[in-house]
Amino acid sequence: MEAFSGFSTESIEAEIRAITTQRIQQFFVLILAGTGVSYLMAQHLVRPMRRLVGATQKVAAGEFEFSAWDERSVEIAELTHAFAHMTSRLQAFRADVEKRTTELGAANEKLELEITERKRADEALARQTQELARSNAELEQFAYIASHDLQEPLRMVSSYTQLLARRYRGQLDSDADDFIAFAVDGAERMQTLIRDLLEYSRIGSRGNAPEPTNLEEVLDAALANLTAAIEESDAEVTRDPLPTLSVDASQLTQLFQNLIGNALKFRRETPRVHVSAVTEEDLVTFSVRDNGIGIQSDYVERIFAIFQRLHTRDEYAGTGIGLAVGRRIVERHDGRIWAESEPGVGTTFYFTLPPPVPTESTHAAPA
Repeated sequence: MEAFSGFSTESIEAEIRAITTQRIQQFFVLILAGTGVSYLMAQHLVRPMRRLVGATQKVAAGEFEFSAWDERSVEIAELTHAFAHMTSRLQAFRADVEKRTTELGAANEKLELEITERKRADEALARQTQELARSNAELEQFAYIASHDLQEPLRMVSSYTQLLARRYRGQLDSDADDFIAFAVDGAERMQTLIRDLLEYSRIGSRGNAPEPTNLEEVLDAALANLTAAIEESDAEVTRDPLPTLSVDASQLTQLFQNLIGNALKFRRETPRVHVSAVTEEDLVTFSVRDNGIGIQSDYVERIFAIFQRLHTRDEYAGTGIGLAVGRRIVERHDGRIWAESEPGVGTTFYFTLPPPVPTESTHAAPA
């Protein structure tokens, strides 16, 4: 005990009790401080965060009518302000979406109604087209049968009236000679009309299948058929290069022949005719321009009607069916025909045809 001089057992125990009491007091202080901090965190951080989490869940569920404000913490307040701003924008966005959805629904209903009406109109048009096709087929058949069956009795009438004219002209009085002449002329004109009507009725049903054809050769054939008329009128026919298209060669020959023949017939001076073609992306436009007598604008559409004449037979011969035939030929080739004219200057006839179909070799890559 002497080794611990100056220290007694009682003093040491007292020192130990003092240190223990101090540590216990420090421990309780820490516990109280921790409890206070926990309380403050719960009041200023955890609880506001829980409110924000709840608000987020409401937003996810589509609920926007609530308040998530909390002013007790600057940081949380700023976060809550930002969140509230976001929810207000989301609410405005939802309202705009609902408005646009309503408008889109109304537009869709209107579109569906228009589609339904369009389908009905298309179905009605299809029925009308079928009916028109059937009617046209029946009309063609009737025209063919009528003209074919009329030819034989009319040929007999024409033969006997011509026989009367040869045998008895000059033997009867002048009135009888006139009557016989009228009968002969009427029979001949009737034969011509029936022949033209038969030709007109055969365009749709008796045409050849379209095949690639050089239109230069088609025009040559038409000019060869008009050789006598060209020489008689001293006409000049010029041309630009013409393409190769899929057409009925015989019908296109007839079309060129009718158009150029009109230019030779309805002339006011030496005929000058020019034929050209312009190839575009979706069609080829042909033109036949002349320097003839021209046509008044009021009659430009009428000239394509069957048996439509603008002049008397004494002025110009013919039945007035040539351009009607030409229109049917062009329409059979899925084109259209029209005319532009100025009286005393001339007329230009235009017609369109589908462009040539590209072949595989046209688009083949170079070797």
